[in-house]
Amino acid sequence: MMTIKAREGATVTLPCSSSETRDAVWIRRTLDGGNQFLYAGRMCASTENFLTSNGNLTIVKLEKRHQGLYITGPFQNFQNDFIATAYDVICDESCHYINYTTVHGSTIILPVDYSLRDESDKVKWSRESLYGEIGYNDKYKRQHNGNLWIDPVDGNDNCIFRCELHNKSIYYSVTVVTTEHFYL
Repeated sequence: MMTIKAREGATVTLPCSSSETRDAVWIRRTLDGGNQFLYAGRMCASTENFLTSNGNLTIVKLEKRHQGLYITGPFQNFQNDFIATAYDVICDESCHYINYTTVHGSTIILPVDYSLRDESDKVKWSRESLYGEIGYNDKYKRQHNGNLWIDPVDGNDNCIFRCELHNKSIYYSVTVVTTEHFYL
């Protein structure tokens, strides 16, 4: 599970774990323990404040009522042994960036801001600790939709990542923790 914190009113994009958009499922865990389907195989069950693009789920204007657990995975496995990725979304006014907390050794996908999606092939990613554009390799890959894929995450990834296109930028603060220190 990944924890994502952002200011109220921020646009937050949650990356899909499915390789095919049509195979994606998005579920939001409700406070009473039930499941609210947001998206299932190209069918939106709820569109209020949520958008989907390339399988990613975007919360257009984050509000406190959007806080909670969001779960995604491939549609074909949903009924059986559902292999999922979970995001705990928290509205936090102290955040200046979108904050990701993840476990050392895991894979993380930093999504392109929804407003930048039309030209995702021109997106530039950089790390604030290493000035300049990221050199893509086996660890850092820019996906076809512009998202930044990092595998495996390690202590060197405790930094601010910047996604930039033209004059627009979005910043991601990544915190990498060891398993024994990761509390939900």
